[in-house]
Parts: sequence; C-alpha cells; structure tokens
Amino acid sequence: MEQQRRDFVIFGGSGDLAQRKLYPALLGLFQSGLLTDADRIVAVARPGEEEAVFRERLKRSLLERAGLFTDTTLFERFLAQVHYRLCDLTADADWEMLRESLEADAARLRLFYIATPPSLFVSIVEKLGACRLATPESRLIVEKPLGVDFLSGLHINETMLSVFDERRIYRVDHYLGKDTVQNLLALRFGNAFFEQLWNGNFIDHVQISVTETLGVGNRAGFYEETGALRDMVQNHMLQMLALIAMEHPFSLGAEDIRDEKVRVLRALYPACTDNEQTRISAGQYDAGICGDQLVPAYGDEVPGGQAETFVAIRTGVRTQRWAGVPFYLRTGKRLREQTATIVVQFKELVHSMFSRSGRLLPPAHNRLIIKLQPEEWIGLTIATKARAAQDMQLESTSLDLHLDRRKSERPYGAYERLLANALRGDQTLFVRQDEVEASWRWVDSLRELWRRGGRPLFHYPAGSRGPGEADALMRRDGRDWLVY
Repeated sequence: MEQQRRDFVIFGGSGDLAQRKLYPALLGLFQSGLLTDADRIVAVARPGEEEAVFRERLKRSLLERAGLFTDTTLFERFLAQVHYRLCDLTADADWEMLRESLEADAARLRLFYIATPPSLFVSIVEKLGACRLATPESRLIVEKPLGVDFLSGLHINETMLSVFDERRIYRVDHYLGKDTVQNLLALRFGNAFFEQLWNGNFIDHVQISVTETLGVGNRAGFYEETGALRDMVQNHMLQMLALIAMEHPFSLGAEDIRDEKVRVLRALYPACTDNEQTRISAGQYDAGICGDQLVPAYGDEVPGGQAETFVAIRTGVRTQRWAGVPFYLRTGKRLREQTATIVVQFKELVHSMFSRSGRLLPPAHNRLIIKLQPEEWIGLTIATKARAAQDMQLESTSLDLHLDRRKSERPYGAYERLLANALRGDQTLFVRQDEVEASWRWVDSLRELWRRGGRPLFHYPAGSRGPGEADALMRRDGRDWLVY
C-alpha cells in the first residue's frame, strides 16, 4: 500500500529554531526513511530574504549541525524537498497564494509547525482556519511558551481548538523527546523494586536542576517578558516532576500517560502565604567570570531589566504516595555548571553498624541520578566496602548506565524523535491542553506569592552556583543542593 504523501509546513521557516533544530531533525528522518522523496518541506518565511540566500544558509547550517554527511546524493535529495515560500502573515493575498500552492495536491496530509514568536500563534491559526488549509486530517505543532500566564495560555488553546481537534494538536516540550526523560517511564514501571520504593516511606526528597552557563544572548526581549520561572519551570521542569510523581498509567497510550501527569500537576501544593510547603527564591546575575571569560551583568545586557534569571522552589505533591516528600526545583543562567539533572534521594538507614577508628559512620546515601545534559546517563549510588580499608569501612559507589555509549545505531535527537512521532500521529511525547492550563494555574499562584513578598531579586555573580538565599531555602530543611 502506497504511503500517503505529506506536506511539512514550517511557519518561521528561515528563523533560528528552524535552522538549528527542525531542518537537522528532518534531515535525520529523511536519512532513516521516515520522510521520503514524495514528501515536501515548505519553509514559509517573511519577505526579505532571497531564496538563493536562504538555501545557502540552510546548506551551511545542515553541514555544521548534521556532522560529516558522506552520502552527498541523499543530502541533495533532501535539499530538493525543501520548498521556499515568502508570505507576509498580515497580507490576505500572500495567504491566498500559499493556499493555492498547498492545495495543488489536496490529497497530501498537512503538518503545520509554528516556529514563530508566540505573539503570532493566534493569528496564524486563525488564518489557517479562514483559508481552509486546516482540514480535519491536518496536524498542528506548536512550540512553547503557550502564553505568559493562565489567561493568555487559555486564549491560545481555545483558538487552536476552534480550528483543530485536540487529537490533531501537538504541543512541543523538547525535553520530552530526550531519551533519558523517556527512560523515567522504563525505570519507574519496568522495574518492580523501584515501584516498591517509589514513595514517601523510602524517598527523602527529589531535586530537579536545570542550570546554564550561557546568558540571555539574543533572546533578551523574550527573556525580559518571561524570566526563568515562566521560561523553564512552567514547562520543562514541571513535566519532569510530573513524570517522576505520576501514578502507574493503565498503558503506554498517550491519553493514559497524560491523564496521570495532569493529576500530579493539579496536586501540587498551592503557593500561598500561609502555606510553608511551597517557597520561592529568585535572583539575577551580576558580572563575573564564566567559562574563563568576564561576562556582563544581566542589567547591562538588558538595561533596566527586571526579569529573574534564577529561581529556586520548594513544593510537594498532595497524594498519599508523596506525603511529606519535598520537591526542590532550581534553574538559572550564568551559573557554574551546564547541566540538567534529577536526583531522587532515598532515606538513610536509621542505624549504621559500620565504624572508622571506633567511631560510628553515618549511613551511606542512596541516590538515583538521572542526567539529561550535557551527557545522558543514569546512576544509582550504593554503599560498598572501601577497597583500601583493612576493616569494614564503607564508600559510595555508583552503578552507571551511560545511554550515549550503549547505542550501536545512530541515536535520535530530541526534535527528531518528536517530529517522527508527529508524523506517525503519536501524541505521547506532547503536552495536552489541560496539562498546560494546570501548569499555568500553579505558576500564576507562585508569581502571586512572590509578588506579595515584594518580588525580591537576590543578585549573584556570574559563574557562581546562584544566590545564597537559594542555599538557605534548602538549609531550612537541613538539606543542600546536590551537583552532578
């Protein structure tokens, strides 16, 4: 049976996201055979760049990001699948020309990827409906952020649902495309002993850290409107928290998994002044040394900038499984390390019988470490006998699984995996409407708590581990941030 031909239409087709992420991912899918010569990639761009300039930039970008691509014939075949269309998104005549070019072969399945600034989401979706390009079979793929708060996110969702069925909407959170994030499901539900230990009887606390050495770069305008809380916590970090805390889904089906995630998001402790379960500390980087280079303060990059570039949060999940277990979230820019790590800290033994020089030693820490970047690995720390000791002294040993090293075939990148699932019609790795709305409700309550406290911003030097107040947030509970 012949496969249905498809149009992959990218709004913002000449932009940074498309160049850095989408075209390399699509090239990988073409290489693996999921995209074929019968498919088309339509790059929709604003007037201003000649097609020859776009193609040269595309070719250079692909060669830089796709590595040494030895099959030049296949590479040229892929480039031939990319069709360049100029479209002023405010001009009805340009939309009509785009409609005519796509409807020349109306039997094609259309996938629309909106890779533009969020301010254009609503108008593009409305135009797709008005021009009758959004057929019942068409699929819509959108990037975060979906709004800046609950009400704006609700407006975007309602607009999309007025044109596309929820089963045809694919909301991208690229962290969900990472192999290690998906391994959370395998670890939790594929290993009986973890399922027995995965509760407040055995887990002391959970830490989720996403730290960057980079500053705001060319995203200054966007970042000043969002800040670390809305840029990272509302989507990436809450998605990871949901995967850690969710109950056993009925199946691996998209709806079963997303049902359980949204229950976690709705069960987060509300952020309010009379609730000590949830606390927040925010900061902004000053000038400092980062990566052996002197870098400017955020306030110099964004004159008068008020956005937080760092946030630390303590919260919890109001379920029987997680009663008494705090969840700590931390993210920031211009920090010492570039990492995305989840640490599940298990409770210590009540008593240790091991000693050194007649002095009892504290029990060893058992931790599950799940690292997403810069490398992908999973480690479990256990206590073993110290090899250099004559008596029974303990040391901490890590059982490591390096996911990058075990793959014999070319691994899928996060965007490649997400686009492959969108092409197949699998929504498992995408975010559902009620997940977005539950996340925004909680983040809005957190922002209100911060506002009532006067919105203090604690400054920290670039290249440090963040403001001291974030350490104080942990030490109130007798704990410290763990770095791996």
